[in-house]
Amino acid sequence: MLECTFVSPLRQLVLESASGVYARATNGELGVLPGHAPMACALEPGSVVRVALPQGERRFRIGTDPFLRVVEDSVTLLAAEFTEESSQGSR
Repeated sequence: MLECTFVSPLRQLVLESASGVYARATNGELGVLPGHAPMACALEPGSVVRVALPQGERRFRIGTDPFLRVVEDSVTLLAAEFTEESSQGSR
């Protein structure tokens, strides 16, 4: 399982037991599963990051200057801000 941490200047949110994290990088779509190789990349500003959890998927719209880092089974997303979308939220 993955630990997914969203970090902005104003808050931090940690989601444990994620089975996958899906995001739009500046050069295409990205999926991170447990055991993924270490990496870092810039994400598309304003895009949606999906986190697959045992209780269902959670979706977060990320703000400006987003960045994703994977180390072991830990995914960190840095952005100026992030907001969770409702389950009925649009893409």
